Amino acid sequence: MNHIAKLTDNIRAELGMTFVARPLPRRCILRDERVSMNIGWRQAYVNSVSEHAEVTGTQFNSPLYVLDERMMTVFTLTELRETQFTPTLSLSREVRWIEVRKKGEPLSTEGLAHRIVTLFLDLLDRANKGRIDFMHL
Repeated sequence: MNHIAKLTDNIRAELGMTFVARPLPRRCILRDERVSMNIGWRQAYVNSVSEHAEVTGTQFNSPLYVLDERMMTVFTLTELRETQFTPTLSLSREVRWIEVRKKGEPLSTEGLAHRIVTLFLDLLDRANKGRIDFMHL
């Protein structure tokens, strides 16, 4: 989650974009004023990374907030897409990530953060092109 937040900070500073990242334990929210992405880590067994664990990135048509922001969404969000990543171990016993339903090489932790940020930037691009129905009051 911290890799994701650091990447978004770098992109914001370099390109002057206005989206934000809110990293929390096992969760991170990426959002701008129109759309958001909730990234969550789930691990059923504490001592086993490779069994019943996943990182999920879910895209929404409205901003999401974290508790300490003292904001709330007053309407039902629409889930636009969900992307799941499952862990595996490399031959050198390093954790790698596989995007479910997509062929490709397993990603490092840094590569996973890059992929998630890329998915969010694609969401922003779709929003900018008018391809998303936003939730408004």
